[in-house]
Amino acid sequence: MKLKLYSVVIVIFMLFVNCSKDDDDQVIEQEIVFINSDGTLIGDGCLDPKNEYAVQITIKSNSEKLRSQEVINYTVNGNLYSVTFTELGTKKIPVNFIGGTNIIQVVNSDLEWSLYFPSQGDFELVE
Repeated sequence: MKLKLYSVVIVIFMLFVNCSKDDDDQVIEQEIVFINSDGTLIGDGCLDPKNEYAVQITIKSNSEKLRSQEVINYTVNGNLYSVTFTELGTKKIPVNFIGGTNIIQVVNSDLEWSLYFPSQGDFELVE
């Protein structure tokens, strides 16, 4: 009888140890977008080569804070970069567009965004 009681106590103890509250803390949503340097989303209008632009990466969680650092690997036009989050929120990283299609993507995810940046030869003078 004592053996069964000890077995039950051990099983219950293991359940509590293995199912701590910290196990639920995880990044559940990531977002990556191109933005203007002032933080606004880039609209459908013309992009001005004189303006500054950035990549904005946001992470959200089902808890109020991160348990540990979260490293997000992403590419800009095929070049690999990473950004480290020590807390939930948004990071803005300056970017230089190339003439043509620019693509940002979070590695190992479906998160991707592209936009067309005209090169100098793509403009035409209208009088």
